[in-house]
Amino acid sequence: MTEFAHGALYRAKWEVMWVRDGKIQRKDCGDDIVEAMRIRDLALDGGRKAVTLRCKNFGFPPPDHLRPQEVLVNVPLNPPKIVRRGGKRYRKTHEKKRMLKVPLKKLNAEGIWWCPYCMKLRRFKKTNSFVLDGIRVQETRHVCPMCGISHRDHHVRRWNPVAQRLFYELEEAPRRRASRTKEGRKRAYRRKKRASKRD
Repeated sequence: MTEFAHGALYRAKWEVMWVRDGKIQRKDCGDDIVEAMRIRDLALDGGRKAVTLRCKNFGFPPPDHLRPQEVLVNVPLNPPKIVRRGGKRYRKTHEKKRMLKVPLKKLNAEGIWWCPYCMKLRRFKKTNSFVLDGIRVQETRHVCPMCGISHRDHHVRRWNPVAQRLFYELEEAPRRRASRTKEGRKRAYRRKKRASKRD
């Protein structure tokens, strides 16, 4: 284990979450992972619903089978090639290419995301507002239904392709469009001013 990973393990803060009477319950365990696992097991044995061991300050990657990986794919050739093997001519209709397979892309399309803090696949939900320090803020976000982490989080965007796209569409693109519109209005005003001078 690297020095960074070893240090991160001791800095991680844990909590156990479950659902009771339609509300999310939380038990803070600080940096005591052993105590957090004990409480999680007790909650599971007690028949609690949606029991989750959650890291509060570190995002974890998905398991290997859900991570992007290079695979060899047969790609059709259009038009086919004529190749020589051992003095004979063959018609080659396909060739192997290395491509990046992203398993979470398909799951994201179905609305299922990897939550790096709950360390589980979750069906993220869309919300148009959230409460911060008792004040309701109007903002469209896609959030984990259990822990509330949104698509804006770096770790969520890193592992969920759709989160990166949504982050751009909801936050970056409108800003860029607004700045271009403002600049466009300035150019239109300058053109109109030049035209009035010529008249």
